[in-house]
Amino acid sequence: DCQLTPVLQWLQRHHGENIDLNRLAAQANCSSRTLLRRFKASTGLTPNDYLQRVRISAAQRALRSPASLEQIAEQVGYADRATFAKLFKQLCGESPGAFRKRLRQAN
Repeated sequence: DCQLTPVLQWLQRHHGENIDLNRLAAQANCSSRTLLRRFKASTGLTPNDYLQRVRISAAQRALRSPASLEQIAEQVGYADRATFAKLFKQLCGESPGAFRKRLRQAN
């Protein structure tokens, strides 16, 4: 969906911010309902599921730095470390700490 490309790019740049469906729909110049329908048809995901994947991907890159898990969680858009760790484990199959440890062992 060509109309979603700018929205997906915007999400990549703003994933660390507080984003709700209305804000995203405004970026797409459509209603929330239309955005949900288009988003699901185009990506196979809800906007929230897509956003979580973008955030976790950013966190994986950030885990290469010496920043604390709390700092990384905040940087990628999570209010607390527990929520970040739970979602990270759901999507990656391991905790952020285990992921970081594995990265360090590989180097």
